[in-house]
Amino acid sequence: DLALAWSLAPDSVWTPSNVGYTAGVLGFESIAAGRGELAGRFYRLWAACAPKNAEPVMNLGVVAEKSGRLDEAETLYLRARALAPSSARAHYNLGAFYWGRGRWGQAADFFEAALRITPGDPTFSRFAAQARLRQKRAQGAKP
Repeated sequence: DLALAWSLAPDSVWTPSNVGYTAGVLGFESIAAGRGELAGRFYRLWAACAPKNAEPVMNLGVVAEKSGRLDEAETLYLRARALAPSSARAHYNLGAFYWGRGRWGQAADFFEAALRITPGDPTFSRFAAQARLRQKRAQGAKP
């Protein structure tokens, strides 16, 4: 049971890298099981064990976004990008976040940043182009 694993995790704090890895895996499993609140607890533990690692912060952003806490999600995604400015995934997550809010210019900017990090990636390229197109359409619709 994931709750039992969570209750045991603090007893192992003396091995932060092992606890961080385990918390990350349990967070992923919690998300897959539809238990976002528990996933958030695991990801916070992972982030505490590895404060310079962007991955748990990105995952906390996903949990916050899925829970409807959009301001918190945006803050976490931006923090993850600050922790890992050369991470295409950190930029992509921000692009996807802004895409979901209809903020096309920002979405395109972050998809393009991901594409600069990983040139030729077809997903980043497609989303960047679509976001720019939607941005232009939205601007054209304004009086």
